[in-house]
Amino acid sequence: MSVNLPGIEPKLGTLVVDDDISIVKLVQATLIRQFPELMDVSGTDDPGYVWGMAASRKVDICVTDMNMPTINGFKLLKQLKDINPLTQVIFLTAHPTFEAAQSAFTMGVDDFLAKPIDLNMLCESIRFMANRAARWQTELIHEPSAVG
Repeated sequence: MSVNLPGIEPKLGTLVVDDDISIVKLVQATLIRQFPELMDVSGTDDPGYVWGMAASRKVDICVTDMNMPTINGFKLLKQLKDINPLTQVIFLTAHPTFEAAQSAFTMGVDDFLAKPIDLNMLCESIRFMANRAARWQTELIHEPSAVG
């Protein structure tokens, strides 16, 4: 079932990052299939490229592994939020602990999902974030600011 949310212009820039290319391809394919008119989805298995990718184009939503060999999800989260504080981030992890989730939410992650990935849960999270992005676009871009 594809979903098209009114009020989102242009498409949401969505980035998938995981050191396992099969996860990147799975998540990319799922998001493209579920949200074809809503998202511009790209992915990488090298988190070192994320800074350049995020600096050169808009990243509204990032789905990333929390534990990667070169750059962990926490460092990636900080980089993305430094570029655009409105970027929404979903952590994926094969080692979901209460402490890891607590740290992630304290650092500003928007959702925390366990591997193996429940694609329905991922899509629900993305749908929520897309609705949030639409509200932000309406509030921050389309409404005239009050002049005092």
